[in-house]
Amino acid sequence: MKKLLLTLILVLFALQIFAQNITNTLGDNGFFYIKDATATPNTWFTLQESNGYVGIGTTNPTYKLEVNGNIKASHFGLDATGYFQTQTIDGSTEDIVIACDNNDFFFYERESDFYQFNIGGAAKLRIQANGRVGIGTESPDAPLHVSGSVGISSAASYFNSGTNSQLYWSNPGTFNVTIRASNDIMAGGSIVATSDKRVKENITELHHSLDLIGKLRPVSYNKIDKVEQGNRIKYGFIAQEVEEVIPNAVNTGKGEIPVLKPFESVDFEAGVSYTLLVKNGDDIVEQKYTTKDPRPEGEIIVKSKTVDDFKSLTYDMIFTVAVDAIQEQQKQIEELKAANLLLAQKLQVIDELKVELVKLQKAFENKDLQAPNNQIRLTTLENK
Repeated sequence: MKKLLLTLILVLFALQIFAQNITNTLGDNGFFYIKDATATPNTWFTLQESNGYVGIGTTNPTYKLEVNGNIKASHFGLDATGYFQTQTIDGSTEDIVIACDNNDFFFYERESDFYQFNIGGAAKLRIQANGRVGIGTESPDAPLHVSGSVGISSAASYFNSGTNSQLYWSNPGTFNVTIRASNDIMAGGSIVATSDKRVKENITELHHSLDLIGKLRPVSYNKIDKVEQGNRIKYGFIAQEVEEVIPNAVNTGKGEIPVLKPFESVDFEAGVSYTLLVKNGDDIVEQKYTTKDPRPEGEIIVKSKTVDDFKSLTYDMIFTVAVDAIQEQQKQIEELKAANLLLAQKLQVIDELKVELVKLQKAFENKDLQAPNNQIRLTTLENK
C-alpha cells in the first residue's frame, strides 16, 4: 500500500512539473532543457517558448524540430497513410514518398505522374509515369531523352591477386558532346543523325575527294587498355594521320591516355592530372591525383593521365568524303566506258575497211575488176 501511495505521489509530482509554464522555475530564459547530471552537462532536449521549436542534441533549435545526430526509425509518416506532407511554393501540401527497399531508393510525389530531381531550379533528371527518362529536360519524348551538352576537349579486374598490380580512361574540352561512352554503344536499330536542310547554311559540294581518300591509311589495331576495351582487333584510322588529310574530321580536346603502371613506376609530370585506381582490401576506388597531392594509402595503379590534345574522329565526315570519291570515280568510269564505246566503233570501221581492201586485192589479182564496181567500192571506202 505504501509503495502504491508513493508511486501515485511521484506521478502527481511529475504531472505538476510538466504542467508548469516553462517561464517558471523549470525554464531558463524562455527555454526548457533536459540535461544529464555530469559536471559539464550535455543537453539532450530543448524546448523554446517563443516559437515552440524543439531541439534534440542542440540548445538552440532553428526549426520546428532540429536533431543534431542520426535518426533511426522503422518507418516515417505524418498522415494516416504514412506519407510525408510538404508545403509547396503556393502554400498547398503534397504527399511525398521516400522509401528504401532491398537497396532500392524511391522518392516521388504520390499524386503526380513523374519523379524529378531539380538543382538550381532546373530539372536535371525526370522519370515519367510512362517510363520515359529525361536528363536536362522536363518533357522526354523517347525512352531516354538527353538534352544539353558539355565541352570535351567493366567486369574485368585491374589488379592481380598477388602483391603486384596489374595494369587503367574518362574526362572533358573544346567540342560539344551530349553522351560520352568509354566503350561500344549497342543498338538494335539504326543510329540516326538529324540532317534537315533547314538547320544548315553555306552548303557547297565537295570536290577532289578521290585524291583525299587515296591519302588515308586504313589500319587494324588493338586498344592498350585490355581490361576496359578488350583485346579484339579493330579497324579504323589514326586521328593524327587523318588530321593531315581531312582536318575537319578530327576533334581535339581533353582526354585520357593509358598509363597502366604501378604508382612507384611512374615518372609523374607536374601540373598533369592522373587517374589512380586505389585498392584497399576488396574495395577499388578511382580518384584523381597530381604531384601536389599526398600518395593515397593502399595498392595503386596509375590508370591514365589527362591530356589537352586528345584526338577523336567524326567518322561520318570520312564517310561523306568516301561517298563523293565513289561518285567521282563512277564519273571517271562512265567517261572511260564512253571512250571505250567510241574506240570500239572506230575499230569496227577499221575491220570493215580491212575486209574491203582484201576484196579489192583479190579483184586486181583476178583481173576482173569492172570500172563501175571499182568506182562504187572506192566511194564506199571514202564514205567509211
